[in-house]
Amino acid sequence: GLDGRYGAGATIADACPLICGAPCDAGDGGATQDVSNSNAEQAERLPEPENNSDEDIAVVLLPEEEEGNDEAETVFPTVVAGPTIQEQVEEAGTVVEEKPTPTIASFEPIQKGKGQWGDEFDMELIPIHTMLLPDGQILSYGTSAKGRQGADLYYEVWDWNNGIHGKVHKLLKHKTEADIFCSSLNVDPSNGNIIIMGGDVRSPNAGYGIETVLEYDVKDESVRKHPKGNMHYARWYGTSVNLPNGDIFVVGGRDDDKKGSPIPEVYSADSGFRTLKGASVPAIAKEKSKNHWWYPHTFVNSKGDIIVIMPRKDNADVYRIGVEGNGSIKRIGRKPFEAHVRSPSIMFRTDQVAFLDDKGSLWVADISSSSAVKWDKRNNIGHGRTNGSMAILPDGRVAIVGGARSTDDGGSKLSKAEHSIHIWDADTNKLTRGASEKNARLYHSSALVLQDGSLVSAGGGAPGPVKNRNGQLYHPDYFYNTKQEKTPRPKIIACPRNINSGETFLITVDDASRVVKVTTTKSGASSHTRNSDTRWLDLKFDVLNDTILKVHAEERNIMIGGLWMLNTIDVNGIPSEASLMGVDMAPL
Repeated sequence: GLDGRYGAGATIADACPLICGAPCDAGDGGATQDVSNSNAEQAERLPEPENNSDEDIAVVLLPEEEEGNDEAETVFPTVVAGPTIQEQVEEAGTVVEEKPTPTIASFEPIQKGKGQWGDEFDMELIPIHTMLLPDGQILSYGTSAKGRQGADLYYEVWDWNNGIHGKVHKLLKHKTEADIFCSSLNVDPSNGNIIIMGGDVRSPNAGYGIETVLEYDVKDESVRKHPKGNMHYARWYGTSVNLPNGDIFVVGGRDDDKKGSPIPEVYSADSGFRTLKGASVPAIAKEKSKNHWWYPHTFVNSKGDIIVIMPRKDNADVYRIGVEGNGSIKRIGRKPFEAHVRSPSIMFRTDQVAFLDDKGSLWVADISSSSAVKWDKRNNIGHGRTNGSMAILPDGRVAIVGGARSTDDGGSKLSKAEHSIHIWDADTNKLTRGASEKNARLYHSSALVLQDGSLVSAGGGAPGPVKNRNGQLYHPDYFYNTKQEKTPRPKIIACPRNINSGETFLITVDDASRVVKVTTTKSGASSHTRNSDTRWLDLKFDVLNDTILKVHAEERNIMIGGLWMLNTIDVNGIPSEASLMGVDMAPL
């Protein structure tokens, strides 16, 4: 039965590593200061810590706050893929015996070392927007090649798998005449390309929104006008998120009259954009002179409802939005704290969203109920992080980078810049302050976790106080042992390129007995302190034999369609490098 797949005369051993588990190499694998040069020094630099290692901060446990339609079945694109691991197992006639998951006590532990920053590297522009692409590269855009405000027609594609310096950063130019400065972007599950919505009219007057929608083609790296046309409303600084049925929701931003765009829209691959006039968000259109429209915090909860949390201190309403028909909206509460419009947020667990307020308190919003939000003050980092970013590590911890300790000048005072990284473990509430990166990452900076588990902190500027056409990689503690030597990492040898939500799938690993967790993170896009589309899941799994795990995907309201990174975590808490996986989307 192996001849057709592995060649004439093939034996079961030829199906390795999927069957026999034998070793092989499969799967290894104002004025501004320009500081784009890696050797450039910044003025008003804060003193560095005496050492470049992590130090624990005492955990501050704060009192808990008092509590305050199923969608129609959707047919997703047909996944065209080669034979699955399951098919290969069955065809080879291998007997699969389920084994219990091992306990950590079965193995000698390896103590983790200290996280540390690597070399700074130059980029072709200021990466105001960054996204991991389905082909494993990084798409960035936001300024001209000289770091001038306005994306003009430029974007960068970074082949980070082949290094951080030089020609791996490609500066490309499109011909759409659309300035996508301060737009929003998502993976389109229908074709795997990137949809870019809105931007700045730029000429003759900057700061007005546009209706333009563009498409980045992952295969040929080109940008073109979207074949389904533009949005109905102009948007500059709008927020967009993928929906469980494969559509994309966009809300807010400034229109072409410098007013807020309060009426949301939904993009469908079949019909383009439709308006939700029944879900107009009154707070977005409030007071033309204030930026109530500025990237509303927007998330999809486990019921499939959209929760919109207004970003300003003086406009902190929370809304539930439904997308059926003409749309619906209901006010369900308010934020109980003051946070600058440029303060970060992230959904770090299903229905759990982390926020930082202006005093450094770390709050968690439970959005599982579509009728009310429960707020819980968990910890305090000692100061705010205006213009900072949050990202989720493969083990589920939250990294906080960049920003300023003050809201002065909109969090853009260089003397108030926070260079150190904070790591928050939501399971233990432990907060760790780590090493400092070289450059200040203030307004227009971004942060993204890569497939190898490192974090890239990049950008900042346009407007100043610095033009950071550069980035720097942070390698968390799981990269090292206590001697700061690289630790051996578990490996995913084979993983499906595409799966459907709510189903089980098989992966092949180097040693199933050492795996204690299988986690997955939706990649999303980082910009302006937000990554509304990312989320992290701890998936259930069964050990079938020495190398094969059966993994249970979550249902579509939780494991929303798009690009996901799949990791295994071993008994020492060390993650594998991630395998990219499309969920409910076109073949990768």
